[in-house]
Parts: sequence; C-alpha cells; structure tokens
Amino acid sequence: MRGEELHLTGTLNVRGGLQAGRAKLNGELRIDGGIAGEEIGLFGSCELNGDCQAERLRLKGAVQTQGTINAERVEIGMFGRSEAGEIVGGQIRIAPHPTWKWVSLFKQWGTPALQARVIEGDVIRLENTVADVVRGGDVHIGPGCRIRLVEYTKHYHQDPHSEVGEHLNVWRNE
Repeated sequence: MRGEELHLTGTLNVRGGLQAGRAKLNGELRIDGGIAGEEIGLFGSCELNGDCQAERLRLKGAVQTQGTINAERVEIGMFGRSEAGEIVGGQIRIAPHPTWKWVSLFKQWGTPALQARVIEGDVIRLENTVADVVRGGDVHIGPGCRIRLVEYTKHYHQDPHSEVGEHLNVWRNE
C-alpha cells in the first residue's frame, strides 16, 4: 500500500508493506510487512511483521515487532506492553505516556514496558525498558529499566530505580 499522505482512524490490516510520505494512524494496525515513511504518527496498537523505517516516528500506544525500528527521531509513549527486535536512531525516547493510567481504565494493554534486544542511538532516554544491549553517545537510563549491558561514548546516567548489569565507556577517537 502506497500513499504520499495517509490518515486513518479505525482498524487497518495490510498484506505486504505500507509506504507513505506522512502517515497519521489512529486505532489498531496489523501490517504483514514493513512500514516506511518520512513522518509516521501512530496512536493505538501496531503489530508489524517487518521493519519500520522513518525520519520521525511518534508512537503513543503499543507496538509489537521482531523487526527493526529505524528512525532519526524515535518517540514512544507507551500505554501498554511493547516489543521490538532492535531500535536504531539519532534521538530515542521511550517512556510510559503521561496519561497511561487514564487510558488503562478503558483499554487493558498492561503496564507500559518495552522489551528489545538492542537499542542504539546518539541520544537515548529510556524508562520502563528491558533490553539486552543499549549503545549510544549520551545515555540516560531512567526508572523501571533492566539492561544487561550499556555501552556509551559521552555521558551516562542511571536512575537508582533501574538495574544495569554492566556499563562501559567505549569512547572512540574518530
């Protein structure tokens, strides 16, 4: 499915991939392939059987994919449980959405948390995230995180309400 600009409210099931310059999708999304675009905004639940490629991805809700989320700017405001194989980007912010408790009164998505194998970016801000490896320049591990390994090149901060197995400064002279 292709389109320069796509606005949707409701339920969307796509066989194959979805490509749009700008997409604003509200509701339940199931894509049996990947999604690509310049600016993608998702509000609701999204299930991908492929990768997500964008300049900017803003998600408010929950995402399920074993693939890679790759965007220059990734903003995930979780209302429920989310999962991604890898998240790669310039600026990455993952946290429960400030109003998740109110939304959970109407829709049961579970406690907001994201699980990923690898998260890699220049500037990373995480809350309620479980990951095997987090790799970046400026890394902030906020509350509710469980990370096996953090590798950083510039700055590192860990909230006392998070668990990090090991953190390494891997400064590179480039």
